[in-house]
Amino acid sequence: MSFIVAPVRPRVSPDLFDFQAQEPEKVFELVYGDARPGGYIAIGSRRPGRGKPEPFPHYLTVLPVKEHQQFLPGILSCRPDETKYICPNTFDRSALRHSPDNYIRTLEDEKPRFFEARNPHVRELSAVVIDLDIYKMAEPLDPREALLVVLGRALFGQVPLPTLLAMSGRGVYVWYLLRDETSNHPPLVDETSKHLWWLALNELLNRTVDLNSDQNAKRPAQWFKCPGTIDTTSGNEIVYLTPGIGTPQNLPVYTLPDLISQLKITSVDATAQLAHSTSFPRREPRPKTARSGVAANPYWSRCRDIELLAVHRNGIVEGYRHTTLLHYF
Repeated sequence: MSFIVAPVRPRVSPDLFDFQAQEPEKVFELVYGDARPGGYIAIGSRRPGRGKPEPFPHYLTVLPVKEHQQFLPGILSCRPDETKYICPNTFDRSALRHSPDNYIRTLEDEKPRFFEARNPHVRELSAVVIDLDIYKMAEPLDPREALLVVLGRALFGQVPLPTLLAMSGRGVYVWYLLRDETSNHPPLVDETSKHLWWLALNELLNRTVDLNSDQNAKRPAQWFKCPGTIDTTSGNEIVYLTPGIGTPQNLPVYTLPDLISQLKITSVDATAQLAHSTSFPRREPRPKTARSGVAANPYWSRCRDIELLAVHRNGIVEGYRHTTLLHYF
């Protein structure tokens, strides 16, 4: 049965957990090393966009999953004044708008190259990731204390043991790596896998709501800060850790049915939740703002359309003028 955990601080010794910081190359190998050939790793950066002066994470380039290690150092070092991001799940070729070789040129000219980091282009579900915005809590936690809270709950059976943890600047990431039941690859996206993925994610968000888990971070194409990058907001390096318990490097990896089982989500719970989710949850669109002097007034915009139409047709015949005005106004 689904439930929300009340705020609990772990009654365990920090010495029980043997945290080991991992190099970015090691993290990428853990997350993407078993991905199927032909997929792509989405790399983004936080910077202003067209018509958006406030920085936000969006496309930078993509790396082929089987050749990412040779390009990763160059990608992390380019545009050093911007925080780099990754999507845990791999993307299909359909997300690309240039040839695959063209994206590697970002290493040379440091120019972002557009691709569609959207849910329909996700190919494999490599991980379930929870973003804990602990700095927004009424009584903010230190990131290391938050890590102990999460691992304490894992020992008490309230959540499964994470594969990876990360100090994301001011918050914490909790990663659960996924593999297929019949192979060592991450599960491919289909109706069954995406529903199980969403159920597990939603349940983990509910069980960490008192740690201010980001309830909007539910997209398969979600951005998370890249290991080794610098968070430009806090000035801290993004560090990924393995939560060694007993023996370091004893990393749990889950199948989706196993994760559902450990979270004790019953078929009744699943049916009730899936009734409200026939597809991946969509992110609410940002409100559009019109810039002064650039088609800010819809009437001027329509007048401009009519003008262009008239130029294209060498004028508008008298009998069609009223019809044209009625259509546009």
